[in-house]
Amino acid sequence: MTETSGGCIYNGVPLPGIEFRIGETIELKGPMLARVELNDGYFVTSDLGKIENGKLVVLGRADDVINSGGKKVSLSKVENALGEAFAAFGTDNQEWGSSLNIATTSKMSDDEIQLVLAVKFGVKAVNIFRVNQIPRTALHKVDRQALGKLAK
Repeated sequence: MTETSGGCIYNGVPLPGIEFRIGETIELKGPMLARVELNDGYFVTSDLGKIENGKLVVLGRADDVINSGGKKVSLSKVENALGEAFAAFGTDNQEWGSSLNIATTSKMSDDEIQLVLAVKFGVKAVNIFRVNQIPRTALHKVDRQALGKLAK
């Protein structure tokens, strides 16, 4: 992240002099911060996280959320719940704002996928696409722009 001038937490453990906390998102404090707007000395990131066994676990981006019929759905959380063989993406929907779509290389049935989505998130995917490979960016993140082309 540019604001931290490199890195500040490795394998879930902060480097000496670095502090973190979990608010709405991950917040960082330490001498590595570039001149950015701070909240009580902490830089508020756009990353979601949790503390597990004393270590920081990054769950995804908070700004990676679609609004479908007034319900906010974190695409990263959907992917974490379904697993590595899945990618979630939104498409424009005139009635709902955005629609949830799933691309997968898994053999899990559509009914099983919809059940996970309903139980964990209270949503349903409008489309489930079977793909040979989940498209990824150069940084190995899900390429949601490429996925959006599937629904057109």
